[in-house]
Amino acid sequence: MKSCFFFHNPKAGGTSLRNALAAHFSPDAVCPTADLTPDVYRAQARPVEPGYQLCVGHYGYDICRQVAGEHALITNFRHPAKRIVSLYKYFRYAVPNTPSVQSDPIYFAVRQAKSADFESFVLSTDPRITTYTHNHHFRQLANSGWSLNHSRTLDDVIDLIDQMTWFYMCEFPDLSVRWARKALDASDFKLPRDNVSSTSAAPSADVLQLSEAAYTRLLDMNQVDLAIYAHALERFFFETRNASPPLRATSVEAARRTPCSSALELALAS
Repeated sequence: MKSCFFFHNPKAGGTSLRNALAAHFSPDAVCPTADLTPDVYRAQARPVEPGYQLCVGHYGYDICRQVAGEHALITNFRHPAKRIVSLYKYFRYAVPNTPSVQSDPIYFAVRQAKSADFESFVLSTDPRITTYTHNHHFRQLANSGWSLNHSRTLDDVIDLIDQMTWFYMCEFPDLSVRWARKALDASDFKLPRDNVSSTSAAPSADVLQLSEAAYTRLLDMNQVDLAIYAHALERFFFETRNASPPLRATSVEAARRTPCSSALELALAS
């Protein structure tokens, strides 16, 4: 398998992907990381050093530009609304309610998820929560998901996505694996399901149960994440489509830059 730098977008199948990637490298070739949860990463992550074949974590572009050499750049995508549902469930049900979680400031968002319903969590404007719920993936690829500030533009991030060797689409796991086997030179690549959020969450923890105002607010807060998700989806459809017969005089670049609806029509028409 090619050396990889993985921008792990939380709650989008990333834990399974990390484990699947690590299985292809010896332990001493994997960069040590302490980011067992996004909160722990933000407070305690070890410095990332160059020289490792596999770097995996909730890393942003700020870390990537320091250590990535000939690494294949990869990430994982999921519709922002569904990702935030999963994040809420993970915080509410999967993170143990330890004394540290009950009192440590770094677990503020976890405590809010455990005490508030999903709609209240989504509507919060507290930066300690919006760090997780407001264009997180874009900020991660622009600089750092753990900072609300960034200097890179949407075009910069789209260019980075176009340069990536491969990425995982959470809604299409099998097609993602097929593409990975080719793109990462790993014919035996497999992807188990790990760290799946609880399905026993309260009924409010679902996009179908949100009020129209809350759902609109959720989408408004994630317009840039939606834009990069749609762009990634376009490239994904292109990369995973049957190459024969070929696209009708359509270049890779044109396919990647077309609006989502246009590419879907193109895929259905061919």
